[in-house]
Amino acid sequence: MRIELSQIEEKKGNESFFITISTRGIQQYFGRCSQGKVVLSVSGYIAKKSWLEISLQFPGVVLDAFIIMPNHIHGILSLDAAPFDTEGNRLCEIINAYKMAVRCKTGYLKLENTVAWQKGFHHRKLRDEFERERLRAYIRDNPKKWRCD
Repeated sequence: MRIELSQIEEKKGNESFFITISTRGIQQYFGRCSQGKVVLSVSGYIAKKSWLEISLQFPGVVLDAFIIMPNHIHGILSLDAAPFDTEGNRLCEIINAYKMAVRCKTGYLKLENTVAWQKGFHHRKLRDEFERERLRAYIRDNPKKWRCD
């Protein structure tokens, strides 16, 4: 039996999203891929640490699978019901805070290249657990497919 996420989320009051955030001009700030694995740069470690801090800055956000790629980030996150205007505004607030944190931290360290982000981000609301598992696999396998990206 296939369980719809909406059935689960109605009870828990949360929604899950697959997120993609890209760098401006597809600049490879975050590292490189080698033998199917991502080798993070200093900026990549900052991006990773900042992603892990999202749930500290925004209580009620649950992080799932994610990957820092050389020029983009994929992640799954869930939002609980919280006092924000709308789901879209809350998601935008979270991603904008993340992008600002990475940019400020790389700028503060005076790294060779301060991270510049593409305007906006891509997101997709997850429909069910099957989709969540499929996207987890996509995230896990993304470094192996880097040449196809």
